[in-house]
Amino acid sequence: MNVRSLGLQTHLMFARFDGQIIERPDCIVVRTPGNPTFYWGNFLLFPQAPKGFDDIKWIARFHEEIGAHQPESQHIALAVDGPSPGRIPQAFKDLGFEYFENATLVLDALPPAPALASSDVQIRPIDYATELEAVIALELSDGADGYEPVGYEIFRRKQHARYAAMAHAGMGRWFGAWLGDQLVAGCGLFHESRLGRFQYVMTHEQFRGRGICTRLIHEAARTAMEQWHCERLVIEAEPEAAGHRVYRRVGFRLKESNWGMQLRSPADRKPQALP
Repeated sequence: MNVRSLGLQTHLMFARFDGQIIERPDCIVVRTPGNPTFYWGNFLLFPQAPKGFDDIKWIARFHEEIGAHQPESQHIALAVDGPSPGRIPQAFKDLGFEYFENATLVLDALPPAPALASSDVQIRPIDYATELEAVIALELSDGADGYEPVGYEIFRRKQHARYAAMAHAGMGRWFGAWLGDQLVAGCGLFHESRLGRFQYVMTHEQFRGRGICTRLIHEAARTAMEQWHCERLVIEAEPEAAGHRVYRRVGFRLKESNWGMQLRSPADRKPQALP
């Protein structure tokens, strides 16, 4: 099964490193046994949007391919390699699924550096041996997006164990922006076959709007293109995310979108609003 979306192609890079990608006649199965509660490391990818009673079929397929092999995977995550409908299909909405859409932005050539943050900001790769706790603290400062906080921290630590292993294998780095001793922004950038993928770009809320993230992305991209010889870099973000203006400032352009649905595990489900 060929994957149309460049965003999904680069997303699968991480499963190819330490997970499982299994092609079935109806879908692609992605498992990450080392991090079974990672929703988008344990999901099914379908080539087209659901029809008719596919909600029943797709949920059953998830339990067959993921849940039966990994009891810890209490969520359901379903991605679609096709144009977004702009809203969740009603059958899935009625079951409590959340809809998401990702905009895929690409950079094929690095333009001159835009106006950047103060020279007091230092951009450099993270030393996982001594700076992991600073990275985790930064990411937890942004909240857990409705997920159970203890489990969310465990998830982020497992993610960084993966990223550290990929860095050790020469597949990329995690970059940080420092003001003195404080880590104020960070992102990952990993590559495969001259194609690079940014991961989890974020700036601490108290330091946003200063050009720090612009400088972080530009310098990480320069490293990827000049040292790793990447020919195209990819960022995925929600279509209306504030970060788009930062990405465009660095030279990224909108390429496409992909979409999917998730049903949170019981521990992660958001309270229902009262009627």
